[in-house]
Amino acid sequence: MLDIAQLPDSVDFYNIYGIAYDTPHNVCYGSDASPISDLSEICHTMPEYSYVDGDGTVSAESAEADGFKAKARVAVKGEHRSLLRNETVFKMIKQWLGITQQPPQSLGSVFPELIPMSI
Repeated sequence: MLDIAQLPDSVDFYNIYGIAYDTPHNVCYGSDASPISDLSEICHTMPEYSYVDGDGTVSAESAEADGFKAKARVAVKGEHRSLLRNETVFKMIKQWLGITQQPPQSLGSVFPELIPMSI
């Protein structure tokens, strides 16, 4: 069902997501050389994690894979929850809503700290 979900044409979709933080991707308890044979051993075993780029909670790859046609898709250096109070994110949302009083400019000139992503 999610694969065929679409937004109405009257809805503009914008995607802002965090990057530059190690984000857990996989966790492994035990190894090929020393597999865990009894589940109770997990409580006494240190896991090994592999990491990817993201906001510390959601990987950038997952955040980009929403499946919608975005008016803008922007990566901002920031941690998952801190993006909600990030000044750059706030400025972008205000600009997209037409609240700013600045003349229209490209995102790169208004927000030089952004990393442009292809749409």
